[in-house]
Amino acid sequence: MFYLVLLGVVAASLLSLFFSALTYSLREFSRIRLEEALAKQNKSDWFDRTLEDSNELIFTTALGRMICNLLILISVLHLFHGSNWAAGWQYLLAVVITAFISLHCSVAIPHAVARHAGERVIATFIRFIHLSLIHI
Repeated sequence: MFYLVLLGVVAASLLSLFFSALTYSLREFSRIRLEEALAKQNKSDWFDRTLEDSNELIFTTALGRMICNLLILISVLHLFHGSNWAAGWQYLLAVVITAFISLHCSVAIPHAVARHAGERVIATFIRFIHLSLIHI
């Protein structure tokens, strides 16, 4: 059971990294570079829709990131569930571990990806981004 929960932490962390990279990329993209990246992948028809729906796309990917970060916390809490430690220590350690994981998987690495390859990330996952779109 421990390895299954640990696998859940890793999977939620990777999904958080994915959604965070998309969120930051959608916030910071250059129109010219995005148009070029989409053209290179023969997806130019997505350009106008992406510009038009950018706020909703940012919201949707940020929502995915938030859900993944909650799953990380729940999974880490579950790792400590069977221990003999006091509940306060379990919660404190779970929050500290989750904060460390989230800092790297939801902020540091995705921000670097968005800065250096944001438009390529958007172009690569443009269909997925629009499929997951939640209209506000």
